[in-house]
Formats: sequence, structure tokens, C-alpha cells
Amino acid sequence: MAGDNPDDLQKKLAADQFLTQGFNEFLAMRQYQTAILSLRQAEGLYREIGDQKGEADSLRRLSEVYSRLGQQQESIEFLHRAVTLYRASNHLDGEAKALEWLAWAHRDLGEPLQSKAFLEEALQLYHQLDNQAEEANALNSLGTIEDLLGRPADAIQFY
Repeated sequence: MAGDNPDDLQKKLAADQFLTQGFNEFLAMRQYQTAILSLRQAEGLYREIGDQKGEADSLRRLSEVYSRLGQQQESIEFLHRAVTLYRASNHLDGEAKALEWLAWAHRDLGEPLQSKAFLEEALQLYHQLDNQAEEANALNSLGTIEDLLGRPADAIQFY
């Protein structure tokens, strides 16, 4: 990201504002279409200035809106793009969160094995970050997936 360029700074500030606005429109006001517009504006501005983390954050939030609208496939596409950008910017926490969200999207589609694979990846990252709270959440989620797979004995080890 070109941090010294005043135009880039203005675009970053605008992108941050659109990201916050989109999240608030989604979460507080349930205005999904308006949230999508704001989040897409944020995504485009972040991309324009080369802010991969900001772009990934926008994509992750877009995935949340699309998931709420029942459009899991679109949500998954946004999350895959977010994971790629988080990896490129070496943002492990964002990558782990996006992987965890991918896991739940695949669970919702009835794909527990794919869900488990994404959760295991997220768990490794949370462990690497020494984020014990998120590690515990990922372990609990793995237990839920094992239970969905009809393996309650395996599920117990994660709870």
C-alpha cells in the first residue's frame, strides 16, 4: 500500500468508513442490499490502494451478508478470495477467521468433511497465534462436526 500518497490516505479513510457503514447496515439495521453496496465500495477502494487486508475484511463481511441472505455459494466464493488475500498479507488471524467461516458455510451446505478440513486449518493458525480462546472455539466446532459425521466418540475428545 502506498502510505505516503495523500490520495491513497483519503481512499483508505473512505474505505474504512464504507466498511464500518456496511457492517452497521448489516448488523444493526438489517439493510442487506445497502450493506452490500457499502462493502463493495470498501472492497474496491482497498483494492485500488493495494490494501489486501482491508480488501479481505470487506470480502469476509460480504460473505456474512450473503450467508444471511441464504446465498451460501456466493458467501463461499468471497471467503476463498479473503483467505487468499489474508495469506498474501500474512494476516494469520484474518485467515483463521475466514477459514472458520468457510467451515460453517460448508457445514450449512451439508459438507461436514470439507468443514472439518477448514476447521483444522483454522485451529493450526489459532495455535500458532497462541489464541487460546479461538483455539477452544475451533475445537468445540470440530466436536460438533464429528457429531454430525455420526462419530460421537470422536466428538468427545474435542469438547
